[in-house]
Formats: sequence, C-alpha cells, structure tokens
Amino acid sequence: MNFDARIHKLAAILQRHDCPAIAMVPGPNFFYLTGVRLGLMERPTILIVTAAGEVHAAIPALEKDMWTARMPQARTVFWQDADGYADALAQLARQTGLTRLAVEGGRMRHFEAAALARAFGTAPEDGTDMLLPLRLNKDASEIAAIEKAVQISEDALAATLKQIGAGLTETEIRSRLLINMLERGADGAAFDLIVLAGPAAADCHGVPSSDRG
Repeated sequence: MNFDARIHKLAAILQRHDCPAIAMVPGPNFFYLTGVRLGLMERPTILIVTAAGEVHAAIPALEKDMWTARMPQARTVFWQDADGYADALAQLARQTGLTRLAVEGGRMRHFEAAALARAFGTAPEDGTDMLLPLRLNKDASEIAAIEKAVQISEDALAATLKQIGAGLTETEIRSRLLINMLERGADGAAFDLIVLAGPAAADCHGVPSSDRG
C-alpha cells in the first residue's frame, strides 16, 4: 500500500476545508495512513497530518522500534511513562508551529483532546466530517486487497463448515474459523468473529458460548 499517497490525499482534504492539520488516535484511519496497528490505551498515541503533507507524532517509547520501521518519515516525539506525556505533546505543538487543530472527534477520547488543547493552547475542532471521504474511494490495490480478503473469508468458512460436528461449542467453531482464515493468508479477523447456534443465532451481537449443554 502507498501510505505516502494516502497522506497526500488527506492533506488535499485538509486544504479544501481550510484546516491546517488534524490529529488522530489509533483506529481505522490511523492504520489506513500508517500501516501501524496499535490499540487505544492509557498512553496517548497521537498522529498529526498537516495540510502541507507533513507527518508528526507523539508515540510511547515502548512502540519506538515498530513505529520508526514503518514511519521513518514522521517527525516523532517519543515519551516514557516516567516522564508523562504532557511535555511530549508540548514539544509536538512547538515543532508543528500550529495554533489551530482539528481532531478525529468520532474516535478520540476526551482526555486526549483535552491534553492537545493544553499543549496547543486552543480547543481543537471536530474534524469527523472531513475524514469521511478519506477511505470512501478505493484505488486498484485497495480493491484487490478487499477481493483477496473476501476470498480468504469464503474459503475459510467453507472449510469450517466441513469440520462442524455434534459436540462442538460455538467457541470451538469460532476458533476453527479463525485458524482456517490465518492458514489461508489472513492477518487476523477484521472484527470479533460471531458464531452462534440455535435460538442465539438471531442475536446479531451475541457472544459465542463454550457451553456444551
């Protein structure tokens, strides 16, 4: 995937909205722009993309090796738990030179937005609507990746259905489905797999059971 092209795509969106920069936390858009998969945790992990196409970040030091390998072009401030994140975000504000900032409001938590407000000296704007078109239109490589993922999923499901027999729990079937996906080239499941049987099958957000009764 061409992550530089994706950064420039976001920069063009920011320019159209007269927005100097937007800050994001780990999630779908963060992964789309960097290829780095991190979870939301108690340590603020901030990615900033400017309208000029610059990439800045404040990253916990324990992620340094992975981050620098995947995002060497980013101007990154790494911070330790012992020092806290306030100084890191203040340094991020100084190196960007920004006084106005949008954030991924539909994903970012209050404590991260508040920390950015303190560091940049201004309350951030909600940039949720700006991000909507970012992943809407797919290029050829993205379409090919989606088609490959669909094929892997279908093949894994077909294989799993052949392995189902009396006595297997929903959890065991789910595990077999995931294994079949991984064996066929999947990086993992896009979301928690739901395998339900009997009356529970009507629950669209049910949790697989290990009950053999």
